[in-house]
Amino acid sequence: MEDLSNFMIIYHCVFSGLIADEYFLIEHNLFPALPQLIPNLLSKKFRVHLIFENVA
Repeated sequence: MEDLSNFMIIYHCVFSGLIADEYFLIEHNLFPALPQLIPNLLSKKFRVHLIFENVA
């Protein structure tokens, strides 16, 4: 259950970042920041293999 909640946290952060990047790209012509933030999100506590284990 904890793995699922960790996955949902990551999913929520990525989805929110995509929406924010889209808004700032369209409205303010700013480059997306999410590609720079994803490694920080994954390196702190979560790992890429955790995502793939929960999806599979």
